[in-house]
Amino acid sequence: MVNKDRQKNEFQERLKRIHAGGPNTLGQVYVGVTEDRASQRAAQKIMKKRNSTISIRSILLFPFSFSGAFIIGMIAVLMSRFIRVQFYGSGLAGSDADILMLMDGSLALALAYVLRWMFRFQGKGLQIAATVGVALMMVSMHNLIHLAPEVFELAYPAEWVQEVIYTTRLDSLLFRGVSIHG
Repeated sequence: MVNKDRQKNEFQERLKRIHAGGPNTLGQVYVGVTEDRASQRAAQKIMKKRNSTISIRSILLFPFSFSGAFIIGMIAVLMSRFIRVQFYGSGLAGSDADILMLMDGSLALALAYVLRWMFRFQGKGLQIAATVGVALMMVSMHNLIHLAPEVFELAYPAEWVQEVIYTTRLDSLLFRGVSIHG
């Protein structure tokens, strides 16, 4: 019984300290949102207006962003083919050309996504531009190799570059190992 009385006395003393504003007590305790709903709605409207307005800077820079995303897609194909050539070593044409094209394309899309993320190119339009860059470079990279084999021999094995030149035609599109001359 003594224990109960002691606990009641300690509790009463605590209450007295709190009412008196003594040490280890707070004058006011805030729980939840401190602003009223009207000011919250006003702040939300301002944020929506800021986010929806298109600045002149963003309009002027969009073509550069679009072409940058397109170039990122093309660079991703160069990187994916470089990686595949180092591990697999086969050219762009032959019996397994469709599988190689699928491998190159998949890796290029993944690399394009990472590069877009690194350079902070966001949005559907820029994603589409990067994808179009990947697709265009996938079917036309052999033309660049025909035009500048010395440049490609700096990064790719010389045997691979020569194989691409002998198995593909200039001014064509390469799809699944077949040069389509238009």
